[in-house]
Amino acid sequence: MKKNMKKIIVGALLFPVFAFAADVSNITSLINSFGGIINQIVPLILAVTVVYFIWNVAHFVMSGNAGVEAKRTEAINNIIWSIIAMFIMISIWGLIGILKGSFQFGTTVGTTEVKPFPTKVAE
Repeated sequence: MKKNMKKIIVGALLFPVFAFAADVSNITSLINSFGGIINQIVPLILAVTVVYFIWNVAHFVMSGNAGVEAKRTEAINNIIWSIIAMFIMISIWGLIGILKGSFQFGTTVGTTEVKPFPTKVAE
């Protein structure tokens, strides 16, 4: 059962790549395809992580000082892990952005010519 579930999840994550397989003709378009998928998935996962963080902070505050140390400890551990997860996700997202910018991967929308500022005022 677990093996089939893993195959389903991997297939679902890779389905957009296969659906647009005719468009993937070289490494740049392949990386742009994965970048597009990541740019759609990461904010969603980050939002879920923030909600999980807030949920655990609420559990920590509501557990109070009365002898519920197990719940407080579990909430603190979950808060720490959610902060670590947010840090890792944002770091990887930024690293991918830096790599795409460094190796000039990315999509261009049309050709816009940037005109320089005039150096002399017309008389």
